[in-house]
Amino acid sequence: MLMLRKTAFKTACLRLPGAVFGCRRQNLILALNAALLAAATVFVLPAWFRGNINQYAEGGIGLAVALAQFAGLGLAIFAVLSFLTAFAPQFLRWLDRFEPLHALPISWERRSVLVDAAILFICYIPWLILLYPGGAAYDAVAQVFQIEGSGALRPEVYEGTPPGWVSDTHPVLHTLLLAIFFKAGVFLGSQNLGLFFYCVFQAAVQAVCFSIACSYLNRLSVPKILRIASLAFFALYPAVASSTAIIFKDHIFSPLYVLYFIGVIHIVQTRAACLARRRNLVALIVICLLLAMLKKTGLHVVVLTGLVLLVVYRRHFKGLLLAVAAPLAMLGVIYPAVIFPLFHVVPGGFQEVMGPLLQQTARVVTFKGSEIPKAEREAIDKVVPYVDLDHLYQPTISDHVKGNFHQRATASDLAGYLAVWASQGLRYPQLYAEATLDVISPYLIPYAAWEIDYNLPPRDQKFWIDWVTRQERYRNNNVKYLSDQVDFGSVSELYPAKRAVRDITTGLSQMPVLFLFFSMGFYVLWLPSIGFSVQMRYRPRDALTYLPVLVSFLILLLSPFAMSRYALPLLESAPLILGLAVMACRCPEKPVVDFSMLLATAPTAGGESATAPATASEPPTKTATASEPPTTASEPPTKIATASESDEPTVTTASEPAAGAVKEEEEP
Repeated sequence: MLMLRKTAFKTACLRLPGAVFGCRRQNLILALNAALLAAATVFVLPAWFRGNINQYAEGGIGLAVALAQFAGLGLAIFAVLSFLTAFAPQFLRWLDRFEPLHALPISWERRSVLVDAAILFICYIPWLILLYPGGAAYDAVAQVFQIEGSGALRPEVYEGTPPGWVSDTHPVLHTLLLAIFFKAGVFLGSQNLGLFFYCVFQAAVQAVCFSIACSYLNRLSVPKILRIASLAFFALYPAVASSTAIIFKDHIFSPLYVLYFIGVIHIVQTRAACLARRRNLVALIVICLLLAMLKKTGLHVVVLTGLVLLVVYRRHFKGLLLAVAAPLAMLGVIYPAVIFPLFHVVPGGFQEVMGPLLQQTARVVTFKGSEIPKAEREAIDKVVPYVDLDHLYQPTISDHVKGNFHQRATASDLAGYLAVWASQGLRYPQLYAEATLDVISPYLIPYAAWEIDYNLPPRDQKFWIDWVTRQERYRNNNVKYLSDQVDFGSVSELYPAKRAVRDITTGLSQMPVLFLFFSMGFYVLWLPSIGFSVQMRYRPRDALTYLPVLVSFLILLLSPFAMSRYALPLLESAPLILGLAVMACRCPEKPVVDFSMLLATAPTAGGESATAPATASEPPTKTATASEPPTTASEPPTKIATASESDEPTVTTASEPAAGAVKEEEEP
């Protein structure tokens, strides 16, 4: 027996390199991901700590040391990713043995969704009380002023602009939604109560959306213990749970983004056949409209993702076209022609698009102003005040620069500025790179922690009310007179509890190892990158499920400031990214080498090879029905084929293509 164990172990060690370092395509994908993560860690850190990359740009020893660190860290990450992806199937089979909390199935059933939503909402109540009446900073305070009758506020309002009720800087739908609850509180005699009503509504929306996400993990054959962990993540993770009681458009946009991500996953896995059902198509269009109307970047996510899906799944052209055309028609036609005149809305400015470019120009002016020719200065001055740029420039935020963009700049002014911007980029590439990295570096490195606004003095609600009053009174006299009427604010008796919670969360985010899971970079770059590696190793045909994640990541690279709330969609999509990785491991496109195959040919006592246990290429063939969850923790499915008319996935083996998929390709 001892000899048998030694021989089996020796055989496993010999097979380990082949299991870990599979095929060339998989190695290339893992190597690219490892290089990306290593580069983000080694080369972006100086921009985050010191605000420049001089030690690399100037070459010499600093660059040599950085390249050595990059190579070493890249190899280490590559080895870890290879190991994790190779042994993931065996680890999932081990997790299937655990079936805790039978009374909490977390399955794709209506009752389970409602129960999970109730649990989440109960967990959010302490945060609603702690942050009463609701966290509010500049944006929310400006919206309240406009609701109270100040008129449209900056930066779109300039001399000669027609007066309006609100500015489109903040989404009109969100301002209207906030106005309903705020006015209800005023009617009952308390502005605080109105803001609290809104936060309760926001918490309910988040609870339902996150409950649906946890239940959908069951359809992705995620083990029960990981579904419970995902529910606990939504309920207890500070950056997620606290967002229920903070008033920003991002906090009601993000849970709807999670629903959209689920829709994209289902579209890709069913090859868009699920859109043949009217209710699925209507739900997709409604979610796309809400995303576009609640945040302008939501339109970019919906349109860019939808156009790619439209090209790939041309057989369902009509449904996907409607999902793209509806938000475009709403924001491009209905809003300017109907909504803006009806509600006296001042259109938003062009400064958001120009923000990253103006930030780069401001850095060049700050550090190389004496070298800029007069013609270039004049071209810059036509879109932004040149003489103020060195004072307005702040390395980590572009709001101060883009906030002074000349709204009345003509097309020729913009064309002249863009020519100057391109010319300076060729002369000062290092300054351009530093201007960008200084802003977005917290998104790329696993060090910057998520920020939670507890509205503690000195930066409480009263501070932001005074700030808005000082900033706007020269442009809008109504703000000065309304400042005494806007009287919402935090309850001082809650300050000790807020400080205690803040100290606990800060301490956790600074602990060894744990700091990684409290960092923005882990959820913005590292987790999606690792999940995509697993996807491409086992199930590359479903790689399009990561389209919303990719578009959201690219949008973050253009952010005016590395604020935590901008990255909330990717944070709250983390359990779904985990679910996609699990699905890929359990339902590969072809047989893969995993840990269970290492001992497949280990000699037995009789000199013969032992029979290999069931691998990912020989799964059970249980078929899901519409009335029950598609899987159980002990019987994972294998491969999801293209959906039939009923929109439910069909389970087939991983060693042959799905019948539905073959039929789709053969049909005209």
